[in-house]
Amino acid sequence: MTGLAFGMIFLGILLSVGFLAAITQCKPASVPKDFEISFQRLKTSGESAI
Repeated sequence: MTGLAFGMIFLGILLSVGFLAAITQCKPASVPKDFEISFQRLKTSGESAI
């Protein structure tokens, strides 16, 4: 149970860090479009992972 919780926390941190890095590297004008695209990718990948 502890390993599962640690894995979930680690994955959450990894996703948030990667997401923030992707946003900061994009141009400010293209952030909303990239945000929508990446959000859809996160939703679809999360559903397929489950």
